[in-house]
Amino acid sequence: MRWITHKVIPQIRMTRSYSPVPSVPTTYKEAVAALLASLEEQERLEIEKLQKDSKIVEQIMLFKAKAYELSLRKA
Repeated sequence: MRWITHKVIPQIRMTRSYSPVPSVPTTYKEAVAALLASLEEQERLEIEKLQKDSKIVEQIMLFKAKAYELSLRKA
């Protein structure tokens, strides 16, 4: 399902068609549009990764805080 929402639908929106084999741009405008789409996808993936990483860091910090709190209780 993710494949459809992240590959098929965006390609249909950009080119008004879908081809499983990426087409080679035939005009400068198509090449620029393809480059822009590629850069936007790369940026989206980087943001997604940063969000996942920040959630992991947040969970680690919470775990460390709870471990510290427990160590103070034992002392």
